[in-house]
Amino acid sequence: MLWQNTLGGSNGDLIYSMTKSTTGGFILAGGSFSNDFDLSLNHGDEDAWVLKIDDLGNLLWSQSFGGTNLDVLFGVVENSSGEIFVSGTTNSSDGDINTNFGNYDWLILKLNTSGNLIFSKTCGGSSYDAAQTMIISTSQTILIGGYSRSNDFDLTNNYGSTDCWLIEMAFNGSLVNSKTFGGSQAENIFDLKETFDGGYIVAVGTTSSDFDVSTNLGGEDVWIVNLDMNFNIEWKKSYGGSNNDRPSSIIQKNSNEFMFAGYSYSSNLMVTGNRGMSDIWLVDLNCKTPSAQITPSGNVFCTGDTINLSCSSINSSSNQWNFNGTITTDQTLNLVVNTSGNYSVQLTSQTCSNVDSINFYFLVNGCNLPSASFSSDQTTVCQNSMVQFSDHSINALNYSWIFPGGFPTTSTDQNPIIEYTAPGSYSVMLSVTNAFGSQTLMRVNCIIVNPIPVRPVIAVNGNVITSTIGANYFWYNNSVSLVGMNSQVITALSDGFYFVEVTNEFNCSSISDSIYISVNSIGDYSFRENQISLFPIPTNKILSIKHTGNREISRISIYNTIGQSVLESLKPSSDIDLDISDYKPGNYFVSILFSDGGITKKIIQKN
Repeated sequence: MLWQNTLGGSNGDLIYSMTKSTTGGFILAGGSFSNDFDLSLNHGDEDAWVLKIDDLGNLLWSQSFGGTNLDVLFGVVENSSGEIFVSGTTNSSDGDINTNFGNYDWLILKLNTSGNLIFSKTCGGSSYDAAQTMIISTSQTILIGGYSRSNDFDLTNNYGSTDCWLIEMAFNGSLVNSKTFGGSQAENIFDLKETFDGGYIVAVGTTSSDFDVSTNLGGEDVWIVNLDMNFNIEWKKSYGGSNNDRPSSIIQKNSNEFMFAGYSYSSNLMVTGNRGMSDIWLVDLNCKTPSAQITPSGNVFCTGDTINLSCSSINSSSNQWNFNGTITTDQTLNLVVNTSGNYSVQLTSQTCSNVDSINFYFLVNGCNLPSASFSSDQTTVCQNSMVQFSDHSINALNYSWIFPGGFPTTSTDQNPIIEYTAPGSYSVMLSVTNAFGSQTLMRVNCIIVNPIPVRPVIAVNGNVITSTIGANYFWYNNSVSLVGMNSQVITALSDGFYFVEVTNEFNCSSISDSIYISVNSIGDYSFRENQISLFPIPTNKILSIKHTGNREISRISIYNTIGQSVLESLKPSSDIDLDISDYKPGNYFVSILFSDGGITKKIIQKN
């Protein structure tokens, strides 16, 4: 360590980005809740904070910007003239913030060399938008990347949830270019760099598998996207395992090699050597020459058949199908041809600037071959769940299913129900046949099975019930949900059988055993007081109840351990023999109601 320094005030102060200044020292950007020591002003909540230090860490100047709500900065750059640009997010609409389109907007500030405000600009729509990273391009414009949930005002499109949003802005604040891209789930740009050929490389976290995102390996993936200078996607590829993986930074090492750094919770697929929880994940990428390859399901088909062509290209980052002028980038191409004849499909595979193409030729006849097709009622389930598969095949007489990871693993039923007991991603294969031939359809990783949490155990102290640790808690009394009781510890307010259901981040759940709680602690003493005796205990076949008291018995009830009534005896005599020989072994709860409204209770054991 050459030197160290702390900067800030008496409240929370955070730095998210810094850059070396052309005039010496460093410029830092972040957020602050303080208005003392190194900060002389706070507009309210968190303010955008920009400061400059010399080469030894001494504070040269400090400036706060914002309004009465939250304002924070995640990026900072400086141009050759010493003008400073910072970006982040704001939900203010006063003070230094002139406009708010709704919720959180992108915040862009331009400062002079002394940190004084030249202009303040907001960008976005009526939903949530945040700028995460920024650079200055060789053409002397500002590139800013982040995310947006909006599809109005400055944004004209949203694929679903948060999309990547990239803008290009001139030094005077005017908008040069804007683009959103992503899928129906969540995307966010975490880093952006200019490439050697004048385009851009962005490092994104994504949970999608549609629209611009071809593949999802599980959870959040690292998604690397290469754009040309006009923001058109040249190639893209997903990286990661079945758990959450996110990038933090990306660099271009040379014309054919990139490297990204981030973190990973995964220990499979592309990720090896995980030491537990999240690890730093460093990946070196090389733009190898691709080999375009197609895996067909045969090359002779019948009119009306669904023709499934899968891209099995090697070393490709993006793939494009062309069938009679119709372009698609899906991993699998599904065609239905209703006219007999000879046809061809072209597949073009690309990695960076390297391209390879292949043609697939096939014949369509007017015949009655079977066409395999199926669906499932669920694609993402919890461990130990059942999945209903439904056949949609055409001209099929016989069915042969294969379910890796399922139980049973094979079936000849037309619409089988399969149980999945282990977490993972599983493929499904269906082969159908008739007198003319057969066809096989395989869908890769079409069933995602998430783990269930460890089964909870509950402990009782008086009428206070405590569960072992879980992510979320849902308590029940006699199988009735206790509204508002969602903590680890609850207090029983009425008699009954209590149990807890805990869920994890996948919304999968486990349920504890039930325990009977008697709030009034009525037990053997109450039986003696009312001159009631039960025998024999433990009981095997006949439970005898003898009553020698003066109070009249109105009803005798017996419940099992989950609160279900297994016997009701109305207006019984003072002595009664109950046949419980058909009951399963275990504990049962006996409740005796007197005509004056009193109740006495006892737990018995059945052998």
